[in-house]
Amino acid sequence: MKGEQMLEHRRVPVILVYRSVQTTEQGGANSDGIAPDDFDRHIDFLTSNYRVAPLTEFIGALSSRARMEGMAAITFDGAFSNNLGAAADILRKYRAPATVFVPAGLVGRPYYWWDALASLWPKVAKLLAVQPDIRARFPDIAPNSGPDGLKSLTGRMRQLSVDEAYCLVETLAKGVGATLKNLARPANERELPKFARWPFDFGSQGVADRPLTSLTPNELQDEFDGSHRFLTERFGRPPAFFSYPYGLCERESRQAARDAGYIGAVTVCHGAESALSFRDLYELPRLDPGVHDIGDFVARLRKLDEVNGHMRRSRARSAPLAVEISPERRSLFSPLPAHEFRSLSENDKTPFRTAPIGRWWGAERGRPLDRPFIEQFIRTHAGDIRGRVLEIQAPLYSGAWARPSANIDILDIDPENKLATVVDDLQSCASIADETYDCIVLTQVIQQVPDVVSTIKSLARILRPGGVLLVTASAITQAIQISGLDFHHSFFRSGLKRLLSPYFDCPRLLTTSHGNLAIATSFLMGLAVEDVPPDLFSVDDSEYPIVVTARAMKPLPVPDEITWSDAPEAPRVSVIIPMHNAERTIKETLFSVARQSFDSFEILVVDDGSTDGSRRIAEELASRSKGRITVLQHPGGVNRGLSLTRNVAMARARGEFLVFLDSDDTIHPEKLAHDVAILDANPDVAAVVGRAIWWWDGEGEQDAYIDVVGLEPHDRIIDPPAFFNETYVLEAGIAPCVHSWMARKSCIDQIDPFDPEAMTYEDQKFLAELSLRFPIYIASACLCEYRRKESSLSVDAYASGAERIARSRFKDWVNNIRDTSPFFHNE
Repeated sequence: MKGEQMLEHRRVPVILVYRSVQTTEQGGANSDGIAPDDFDRHIDFLTSNYRVAPLTEFIGALSSRARMEGMAAITFDGAFSNNLGAAADILRKYRAPATVFVPAGLVGRPYYWWDALASLWPKVAKLLAVQPDIRARFPDIAPNSGPDGLKSLTGRMRQLSVDEAYCLVETLAKGVGATLKNLARPANERELPKFARWPFDFGSQGVADRPLTSLTPNELQDEFDGSHRFLTERFGRPPAFFSYPYGLCERESRQAARDAGYIGAVTVCHGAESALSFRDLYELPRLDPGVHDIGDFVARLRKLDEVNGHMRRSRARSAPLAVEISPERRSLFSPLPAHEFRSLSENDKTPFRTAPIGRWWGAERGRPLDRPFIEQFIRTHAGDIRGRVLEIQAPLYSGAWARPSANIDILDIDPENKLATVVDDLQSCASIADETYDCIVLTQVIQQVPDVVSTIKSLARILRPGGVLLVTASAITQAIQISGLDFHHSFFRSGLKRLLSPYFDCPRLLTTSHGNLAIATSFLMGLAVEDVPPDLFSVDDSEYPIVVTARAMKPLPVPDEITWSDAPEAPRVSVIIPMHNAERTIKETLFSVARQSFDSFEILVVDDGSTDGSRRIAEELASRSKGRITVLQHPGGVNRGLSLTRNVAMARARGEFLVFLDSDDTIHPEKLAHDVAILDANPDVAAVVGRAIWWWDGEGEQDAYIDVVGLEPHDRIIDPPAFFNETYVLEAGIAPCVHSWMARKSCIDQIDPFDPEAMTYEDQKFLAELSLRFPIYIASACLCEYRRKESSLSVDAYASGAERIARSRFKDWVNNIRDTSPFFHNE
C-alpha cells in the first residue's frame, strides 16, 4: 500500500500491539490473530509512512525529548510460537523491528488455556452447570452455552494460578472427551531465545498473564520479579520493558515496574485520545491496529492524526511530542522521487541539490543511517556494560544490553529529566567520586561538548581500573545548530584515539571507523536506512566515515596476590591453558580467569617443556588458588607441541564445557557467563564462537582491531555444513580464534582430538570437524583479547615458511571434505 501516503499529516508517534500472525489452521478459533497477507499490508503501509524503531529507541526518544514525529514501534503480546514464522519473515522483509512480551508462566504450554476453553465451551457449558465442584467454585456460571457464560468463567479463571487454570481446562476436556488441537501455543524453551534475535527483542508480560489490579502486594511483586528473573536466566540479559496484561495498571503496578528495574511499561489504550498521551514512561499507550483489512488499519492511524489536530486547535497538551511542521519545512520531508534515487544508485549521477532532502539525519524518512553502526558496536561490546554503569540522558543502550546484575545511573545536566539519577556537567562530573563506575556508555554526545579534553579526563577519573568507556562520535555529518543541540566537534578515528590515549590502556584501545562514500553522501542528503541497499553497511572506508567508535579500558594492573573463591566440587567449565615459556604473561592470563562473574570453573595449566620460570609461577599461583588451578606436564618435562598439550588437558577435564586459552591471551570477565547461558539455552549446539580484540604487545605502535568473523548476521545457530562451507571453503572472514570458543565436551568426545602432526591450523581443523557434525552458535560479542607480539608460534611459523606449508595441507584437507562429504555431494 505504498501508494497511499500520510506525509501531509502530522503522523503522531504510535506504539502498535499485535498478538499473533497466523493462518486459520495455525490458530484455531483464536480471533486475536491476523492473517499473514493482512499483516504484510500493515507493515508495508507502516514502513512507508512512519519511521519504525525498536521500542528501546522509542522510549529513549521520549525520555530525552527528541523529535518523534512519524515514529512508530511494533509490539506483540503473548509470545506466540507462530510469530517466529510469517511475522518474522514479514518484519525482516521490511526491516521493521518488534518487541515480543513474554508471559513467563506460559512458556512451553501446549496451548493458551483461554483459547482452549473457548473451543470447548459449546460442549462443556451444561457440564459446568451440573458439576458440584465446578458450581461451588463458580456459582454464577449459567447453564447455557452463550458468550456471557464463557466471558464470566474466563474472567474468574484469570484469578487462578497458571497451573490451576490449565488443570481445570484439562479436566473439562477430559469430561467431554475432547481433544485440544489446532490451537495456537506459546513458544517453548527451545524457541524462546529466537525472540532476542533480529527482528525481535523481548520484554516481560508477567508470569501468569492475569490482571495485576486484583492481586495482593506479594502476588504483584511475584509477577514482576518472577518474570524478570525467568527471562534474565533464559536470555542472559534482563528485559527492559513490561507489558501490563490486558493493559490494566494502577499506581501500585507502575511503581512495581520501576522497582523491578524496567525502564518502561506499556498498556493498551481505549480510544484515540489515550493513544496520544506519552506522559508516563510506565503507562505508555499502545494502539490495537485491528486484524482486518488495510483500510481499517489506515483509518485507525488517520483517526489519531485527526484527534491530534483537534486537540491542538483546542490548545490541549495531550500530545506534546507531535510537532507541527511549516509548509516550507514540510517540503523537505517529501519522499525522494524514485527516478532521482535511481540516478544516484544506477547512473552514478549526483543531483546538484543546495538543500538536503531532510534536516534530521534522515529521521523524517526512517531510521538514521548511523544507527546500525552504533547498535552493532554496542552489541559487540555488551559484555562491558556490567557492574555500575553510567549513561547520558536515558538508558537507551544500557537498558537493553546491560548485564542482569548491572546498576545503571543516568547523568544529565538538566534537573528536569525524570530519568536522571545524577545531575551534573559531563565536563567535570564534580559530584561523582573517583573510581565509581565499571562502564560508561557515551553515544553521540562528545561532539556536543565544548571541552572534550576535560570531559574525557573526568570520565577516566570516575572509571574504576579495568572499567570501560564505550564512545561513539559523529564524523562526516550535518553540523546542526539548534537550541540544546549544538555541534562543536567532528571526529575521525585518529583524532578520537589521540584524545583517549593519555588516559586509557593505549595498546588495547580499539578505535574503528564506520561508513563509506555512499553512506556518507546519503547521510548528508538526509536519506534513511530504508532508502539505501543493505549491503552498503558491510563496507567501511576509513576516509569517509559517518561515525567513529572507541572501546577504551582504564589500565588494570595485575595484583601481587590474586583473590580466588573456593573451587566447586563439580565445575561446569574447564579452562585449558597450554603453556610454554610464558613467565611474562601467564599471571595476567590466570588473573583474567579469576575475574569471571561465572564461578563454576576449573583451570588446567599444562606445561609444554618450558625452560623459563613459567612452571614455577603457575605452581605458586595454583598453591594459593583454593583448588582452582591444576598444573600438569608431559612425562620428563619435555616439549611435545600445542596439540598434544591440549589433548592432555582434555583427558583430565571435568567440566561439561571446555574453553581453550593460550598462556599469553586473556578473556573478558563475562566470557564464561555469556557462553554458558547460550549453550544452556541451546542444548543441541556444540560450541559458541565469538570475536576477539587483536592488540600489539611489542616495539612501536600498532592499532588494535577486531577480527572479522564471517557468517553475518551473528547471534544465531548455524547448522552443518554452513559454518564449514562459509569459514573454510569460501573463507568468508577470519576463522574464530581458539580462545573465543566454548565447546560442549560431550560433542568433542565424538570427534578426533587436536592433530599432533599439525604445527599450525590444528585448532581450525578441530573446529571444522566439530562444525561438520553439530550446530555452531556464532556470537557477535567480543569477549577475548589476542596478544600479537614479535615472537610467537604463529609468527615464527610465518617467518620459517612452515605456515605456508601447514595452510596448504589444511586447504587440501578442507577440499577433500568438500569433495567427499555427503553434505556437499547431496547439494
